[in-house]
Amino acid sequence: MKNACVILPTYNEADNIAEIIAAVFRVGEKLQNWQISILVVDDNSPDGTGTIVKDLQSSFPRLCLLEGQKEGLGRAYIRGFQWVFDHLPQTDYVFEMDSDFSHDPECIADFLKMADSGYDFIIGSRYIKGGACPDWKWHRKQLSFWGNQYIRLVGGLSKVHDCTSGYRCISTNLLRKVIFSKLQTKGYAFQMSLLHQALKLGARTAEIPIIFIDRREGHSKLGKGDIAECLKTATVLRFRKY
Repeated sequence: MKNACVILPTYNEADNIAEIIAAVFRVGEKLQNWQISILVVDDNSPDGTGTIVKDLQSSFPRLCLLEGQKEGLGRAYIRGFQWVFDHLPQTDYVFEMDSDFSHDPECIADFLKMADSGYDFIIGSRYIKGGACPDWKWHRKQLSFWGNQYIRLVGGLSKVHDCTSGYRCISTNLLRKVIFSKLQTKGYAFQMSLLHQALKLGARTAEIPIIFIDRREGHSKLGKGDIAECLKTATVLRFRKY
């Protein structure tokens, strides 16, 4: 039996967290060769997200919670990775996944099929055949698509179609080699920076199509500053040495 841990970074996700946890574990129950754990990394949400998770732990023995200060998406994931290394050392793969149902938990099985095939960095892509963002308006689709094209070209990430996707499955053997101190951690530039370093480490990458759905409840945390940071990071990565 192999082990995978789904990391859910949260900030004010009280409306979604119980349902997404239950959905992930339902998927896990259908898997034959994998055991699923969940780590919620909560940035001290004032809406009580962490309290909800604590209340659910008696129902879900493989549900874990890590609380800390609000330091952004990248810092949350790095704390999560390191916690998994220390407390769930048997974990073979970790998932990056949004906690608001933008990412369909049913895709977990597709990611793990690629993991079983030997890939160590699997990306849920909106920009390969079968992938889409049906809820987005035309201008947002164009901005995202052409922004990704710029990132691929300038950032040296041409092997990957969706460089900023936040739905990923990554081998812990690969992650243990990553120098976290060299990652950009602000906003969604973290995803690009992690991918860039993984490729430099020789990661075997694969993409599976995903349908990205706008969050069910709450408000998007993506701002104009995140977009600018991504474009800036692409230029920095082009000349980055590890």
